[in-house]
Amino acid sequence: MFDLITTVVPYFKPKIVHADFEFAITNALKTLFPKIIVVRCYYHFTNSLWKKAKTLCIKCKTLRRIVGLCCNLPLLPNNMIFEGWNYITNECNDINNKKIEIFLSYFKKFYLKKKIHRRMTVAKLLSKILAPNKKITNRRDEMYQIRDNLIINAQMQLLTNEISVGHFLDKLR
Repeated sequence: MFDLITTVVPYFKPKIVHADFEFAITNALKTLFPKIIVVRCYYHFTNSLWKKAKTLCIKCKTLRRIVGLCCNLPLLPNNMIFEGWNYITNECNDINNKKIEIFLSYFKKFYLKKKIHRRMTVAKLLSKILAPNKKITNRRDEMYQIRDNLIINAQMQLLTNEISVGHFLDKLR
């Protein structure tokens, strides 16, 4: 499909693409446009982690907390993600559970080695591009706004050393 686009529009050279977590799409884009930055959707990121937790039958509160902490890693400033990962792995030191070991291996292989960034959903991104001054007023977007404010406040507390990386990850869980 991307080959067809470049055939029809030869000057098409995107710098950034917003996509979900389909690796086939990412690989195709990277092959055709080696310098492209693929930005991931936070919703699809967390959804993929919870799906993996479900396939591993991770049900107990302690293990689900670890999955939730992993979901919050991209909300950290980029230079603190590995500190957050260390916090999560330290939290697992006392947990002797094969399922969580498999989950953490999966997370490390597919997400931690790649750049994980929090980005807005496609719908929010398009609405900002198409109508930058228009306020979004539906209930779902109000929920996102509340969550975004919580994230921003937690990030400010983290950056001003009011809370630790571990407290940050737990606070947003």
